[in-house]
Amino acid sequence: MKSWPVVLFLSIGALAAPGIVTVGGGKAPSLAVDGEERTHLVYQGLQSGDNIYYRQSTDGGSSWGDEINVSNTPDKSHFPTVAAQGNQVAVAWLEDCRDHSGNDVYVAISNDAGHTFSSAVDVSHTPGHSSHPVVAVSNGSVHLAWTDSSDDQGGQGQDVFYSRSDNGGKSWTRAFDVSRDRGVHGAPSMAVGRGGLVHIAWADRCRGAKVPDIHVVRGMQDTWSPQHDISPTSEISSHPSLSLRPDGRACVAWLEDCDTHRGNDIYFASEDANGNWSRPVDVSHTPGVSSDPNLTIGAEGRAYVTWVDTTSGRSHPDVWQSRTDNGRQFSKSHNLSKTPGKSHEPHAAALSGGSVIAWEEVAGGRSWIKVLPGRIKTQ
Repeated sequence: MKSWPVVLFLSIGALAAPGIVTVGGGKAPSLAVDGEERTHLVYQGLQSGDNIYYRQSTDGGSSWGDEINVSNTPDKSHFPTVAAQGNQVAVAWLEDCRDHSGNDVYVAISNDAGHTFSSAVDVSHTPGHSSHPVVAVSNGSVHLAWTDSSDDQGGQGQDVFYSRSDNGGKSWTRAFDVSRDRGVHGAPSMAVGRGGLVHIAWADRCRGAKVPDIHVVRGMQDTWSPQHDISPTSEISSHPSLSLRPDGRACVAWLEDCDTHRGNDIYFASEDANGNWSRPVDVSHTPGVSSDPNLTIGAEGRAYVTWVDTTSGRSHPDVWQSRTDNGRQFSKSHNLSKTPGKSHEPHAAALSGGSVIAWEEVAGGRSWIKVLPGRIKTQ
């Protein structure tokens, strides 16, 4: 793969944080880092057809290889997500389908570290509307979760479904409804730990509930634990982001309406060795409005919580981050982007020397993919 030189984002009258790379035009980026510390980036392109594109970096995000069209379909492709382990890279996205009045979740897989990808496969293929896909890779298996309205009990909501492929995407297990109750379930997040144990979090508003909470389950295919409500508050909880510590314990960051000030904050909770969840911690706690939470955890156990915040101005929200080694005390929140445009949808992935972060930046009437590179420790 070729590597293109760094492009720094500068603006007259305002200076971005040093080292920010402009990858190119695009929307809704997603990142993953594999064990060789290769960074895998996918995003929705701006060209005709809105295809999903892939690029790879071997230096923590400072330079990027050639762009590959992963979806390459006639329909509109959007909201991509990526996962990687070893030489296997899986990309999932939402596809507008002309053959029925709905969206489906498609997947393409690479078994040569992102050099080539399989043809796109429709995994959900339901009569309802699929949305919010999330993908994970573990020991040669590809795991997929999404929301779907096919079993919505008369148009009253969506459920969270799960499926897995053990042969590189050639076939998939029957989609299983992991939410298993009536109501509105949305925006799942997923990670796979030891022995293929799958952890899924989503925003859940059961029938009769006034506001949604964050629910978490773990299991395999047709066998799942009871749901854990980790945000039993009177406020609206949404947009969970789940990641696993090296010992397999789950952690979740999410968006919470706050009654203590006019705005939203990012909250965090973690699982202990006995499967009990900690009290939620307010991570952002800024005077601005926080949104778009993302959580990633490195091999050493350090958790990075990244989000968008309007503390520096509602007209130009920036990307902020805080980190923790124990899930209780967090570092001071820092504005990492400091750009004059509108930053949103950040996604971070952990490296040996920190985290690499990608986000969508709207400036000059166009959407750009921005990356703040991370550091790779030298041996």
